[in-house]
Amino acid sequence: MNKSFLRTWGFILLLLVAFALLRWQLGGAAPTPAAFAQHTSLKDALTQSQQTGKPVIVMATADWCGPCQTLKRGALTDPRVTAWIGQHAIAAYADFTDDSTPEAVDAQALLGIQAYPTLLLLRDGHEISRIEGVVPVGELLDWLHAAEG
Repeated sequence: MNKSFLRTWGFILLLLVAFALLRWQLGGAAPTPAAFAQHTSLKDALTQSQQTGKPVIVMATADWCGPCQTLKRGALTDPRVTAWIGQHAIAAYADFTDDSTPEAVDAQALLGIQAYPTLLLLRDGHEISRIEGVVPVGELLDWLHAAEG
């Protein structure tokens, strides 16, 4: 066997091991945070928002997204965040794990998601605020409280 062949397969094996370790460390797909546990579609949330006057908070996520899993295990599990969402907003879960589903295509067209995870606040179907990436609970709470004012 030539050295180039062994190096190539060694590199591929190293990448596979690194991916497996990363997946193990992240624990796979995180459970859906309590505030989004109903998996309300964006369409249904917008309808509920029209009826209640509450804004919609959208979580754009995907099972293959490591930072999404971190956010779902972190700040979104904080009881203060769950309580705020329950009191002040209609929660919509936009799952982009398979971005070819009709729901994902519709959500992408309306929301213009550029990064995962993304949290958006919508009022009357229009974006009023957006936060992207993994954020600590304090920053997330500040963002939510700023939406009240």
